[in-house]
Amino acid sequence: MAAVARASRWSWIRVGLAACSRMDAMQDQAMALETARRREIELKRIESALKRVETGEYGDCLTCGDEIAKKRLAVRPVHAGLYRLRDIIRNL
Repeated sequence: MAAVARASRWSWIRVGLAACSRMDAMQDQAMALETARRREIELKRIESALKRVETGEYGDCLTCGDEIAKKRLAVRPVHAGLYRLRDIIRNL
């Protein structure tokens, strides 16, 4: 009887491990998809910034047209807006 109980216990452990492995695989897939989505967004921001460089509009806020501070652009070159406008929009 003890051998049967041990075998039964091990089968439950295997089932639990398989479920964990599936959950891990699903989580890994979700993380990979989110990473790919974020990379695509960042590439679009970079392409947009390069187009603004070509047209001479780089460094201007896309919303109001005011100049974005050079220090801010040095930290985040693809940024296209002003923080004060973001804060105003969020508070609407």
